Amino acid sequence: MINRVVIPRSRQCAAARTLLGWHQTSLAERAKLSPKALSFFETGKTSIRNSTLLAIEHAFEGAGVILGDDGGIGLKGGLKVARGRQYAAARVLLGWSREDLSQRSNVSAKAISLFEQGKSTPRNASLDAFDAAFYVEGISLAESGEIIIEVQEGLQEAPA
Repeated sequence: MINRVVIPRSRQCAAARTLLGWHQTSLAERAKLSPKALSFFETGKTSIRNSTLLAIEHAFEGAGVILGDDGGIGLKGGLKVARGRQYAAARVLLGWSREDLSQRSNVSAKAISLFEQGKSTPRNASLDAFDAAFYVEGISLAESGEIIIEVQEGLQEAPA
């Protein structure tokens, strides 16, 4: 496994939102901040105060999602997430578009979109191709819905 980057907290937040199926406005309301501030944070245009990050983390924890210090995303309280959302969140965590995942897995972007939206179930070969693409980047997807990061020392942070 070759983990190339450390996941920025901003991208981890966007991935957790994706996992839950929340829009930015939904998280912003729960964390009591403006959607614009959240958007700027998630896209890396600005940083946020620790108190704001704690409010975001608290909103996720209230929904059963835990942001790991390693960049991973854990679940608590028996929260179940759709498999397609888990894969979409892993893609967002890496900053990949559906086209990026398509190129890495040789599965069409349309098929990826349908899977992420819960409108289709891909063949096992496609799931294996997705898993392999994530694994190369140091990401494993647990059956429970969690996203596990295998971090190696001395890595550079990914651009936001």
